[in-house]
Amino acid sequence: MASADGSDWNRHRRCTAAAFSENVNEKVWERSGQEASKISAEFLSRESVSDTRSSMIRISFTVLLEACMGVGSNDRAIDTDEPGPDVATAENDLTTLLRILRPRPTSIIERLWFLRRNKTDLFTARCERLSKFISALICYRRGHPLPRKDLLASMIEYKDEKMLTDEEIRGNLFLFMFAGHETTANTLLYIVYLLAIFPHWQSWAAEEIDAFVSTSGPNSNLTYREIFPRLKRLQAIMYETLRLYGPVVNIMRKTSSSQYQPEKVTTFDSRDVMIPGNVRINIMTPALHTDPEYWGPDSLSWNPGRWMKYSADNKNAAPGLASEKLDQSKIDHLLSWADGARVCPGKRFSQFEIIAVLLNLFVQARVEVVPGPSMNLDEAQVEALKAVQQSRTALTLQMQEPSSVRLGWCLR
Repeated sequence: MASADGSDWNRHRRCTAAAFSENVNEKVWERSGQEASKISAEFLSRESVSDTRSSMIRISFTVLLEACMGVGSNDRAIDTDEPGPDVATAENDLTTLLRILRPRPTSIIERLWFLRRNKTDLFTARCERLSKFISALICYRRGHPLPRKDLLASMIEYKDEKMLTDEEIRGNLFLFMFAGHETTANTLLYIVYLLAIFPHWQSWAAEEIDAFVSTSGPNSNLTYREIFPRLKRLQAIMYETLRLYGPVVNIMRKTSSSQYQPEKVTTFDSRDVMIPGNVRINIMTPALHTDPEYWGPDSLSWNPGRWMKYSADNKNAAPGLASEKLDQSKIDHLLSWADGARVCPGKRFSQFEIIAVLLNLFVQARVEVVPGPSMNLDEAQVEALKAVQQSRTALTLQMQEPSSVRLGWCLR
């Protein structure tokens, strides 16, 4: 799907987009909340946490497999006399591949690991084993269909109608496993770090969470469709993080004219630009997302409040939140999921997952940066912000050494 174009891309889109339905979104919300609650309890039981990234990957991978592929975290891919690769092994393989492909580390010890001769062999071995897991997963789901339709079921159905080949199904599953879950996990990682670095924004989010819980009750039967729109501040935090630290730095496009005729493109500031046909265009999202002409003089600062506009229309909101609305015009300028016909099919999937995880991580807990030796809290926050700002691009934008920052969790 990622490499297809034109009518070929439309075919892949049709075979995958239908799977991101209301039933799948409901499963995403439910499992994201459950996994986040488990991780929250784990964090609270520890003096400090330095492996936040692996925890976010675990959440995202579990949600992706269960919601899109119908496989639980304790399942094996095939049920035969010779068991196939299990989910835990697949998660480990995927994590290893992402580690190999991340930005080159800077410490001497890690550089030696990076330059080891058998790194290529390790990469190949993990790819082969992950490929076997995907093939086994497809075979398993053919023999064990679910009552609900998910991504894998949708692609198997289109395979039976001869619209997808086995190779294309494997490729799309690999894409969603490799890119889909990592982008969400990285976004959650950045949000957790930034909320620890800027505690006043964490308190801002907690005020909304407390207001929601007090009006809905801890055992609310509200659906995700009713809850999600009410968590405007959490959405603002998500959007602001994606604005500055979105996983996709470059969006590649091409003008579609086969006649090599100029094609008119309208810019954000309503100017018409003529671009020749069959020309590849590289859209630099960080430049668009930090343009001071649109985002203001503080365009490089992390400020979730910029996504709010204020009115007194909503009389039913909790005190202090009544006048807040998300600024849709700013949301329309965010390209983290791309835009137009080729918008990411999992856009709502990832949004529901991120907000559900944040709600359940912070409903009872707070996070802060743990100062190192001879360091006060302010200094620790400055160092943590440096670690965030020194992110580099591999497959996606990533912090180079997130484990260098220790976080502490406590009940609030």
